[in-house]
Amino acid sequence: MEINGAALRNIDLNLLLAFVMLMRERNVSRAAHRLFIGQPGMSGALRRLRELFRDELLVRKGRGLEPTPRALQLLGPVEDALTALQRAILSPPVFEPATADGTVTLGLPDGHEITFLGAIARRLSQEAPRLRLAARAADRLTAGSMLDSGEIDVALAASPDVVASWHEAEQLFTLRYACVYSPRRIRLRGPLGVDDYCRYPHVLVSFRGDFSGTVDEALARVGKKRDVAIVVPRFSTVPFLLEEVAAFATMPELMARPLARRFQLALRPPPVPVAERPVSLWWRRKDHDDPRQRWLRTLIRGAVQEVLSQAK
Repeated sequence: MEINGAALRNIDLNLLLAFVMLMRERNVSRAAHRLFIGQPGMSGALRRLRELFRDELLVRKGRGLEPTPRALQLLGPVEDALTALQRAILSPPVFEPATADGTVTLGLPDGHEITFLGAIARRLSQEAPRLRLAARAADRLTAGSMLDSGEIDVALAASPDVVASWHEAEQLFTLRYACVYSPRRIRLRGPLGVDDYCRYPHVLVSFRGDFSGTVDEALARVGKKRDVAIVVPRFSTVPFLLEEVAAFATMPELMARPLARRFQLALRPPPVPVAERPVSLWWRRKDHDDPRQRWLRTLIRGAVQEVLSQAK
């Protein structure tokens, strides 16, 4: 039933409380005592109730009050409404992962999918087996708008330059960089030097198709430049390219290590210092205290810390 604001706006909640107490006590003085008001105040409330419901509601019988049929008809619905209101206002909402169903949607770049999604999915299946997990491609430039539109519940991506006032962002860790290449295509002895690094072409991961990034800024500081020959939007493509071409790819170490193990790639530190990149968990500020959201954020934090501890 649609709420009729015009009909309800003049109803005082205290009147309904007074009605319930009068019905329980059948005595004005005792009902007033229960509500910590004076007897004249309770008598006034009864008068207003009679006007509101256009019924006597309670009539004198001996030393007490006798409810009318209309009052008896009203008592159950009014008590139910007040109980529901009390529960909604005073009882904090609860979330039970073990019995919850529906879908949680996580926005993250494919590099974080490679690194963290397995641990997140395993924990989700253990704690909330009926919940489904949907991963959506997102980065620091798209995560905010995807949160605003409701496309994702939370994001795990590089920290935003500026956090919007209606968002929350909690830094979880920082990414260090590593260089990977196929030892069958590029044969090196000893550490990877900057001259060897710049001698071969490079594969760059860029969601927007850029041909330069953080590594190029680091090289420029030492007067060097690399040749970015191939740009791809996903880290998962990189090892297949390196199997075919003699090239380097520089990416976050957390992503580089599992790819190097799986595809027998060599892994070396970059020959120049590359600025570390902070990674944050983002969510909508309005969801901050939502029990389902709080549980989901805790689960993601735990999965991330598990992966980080195993990588040490």
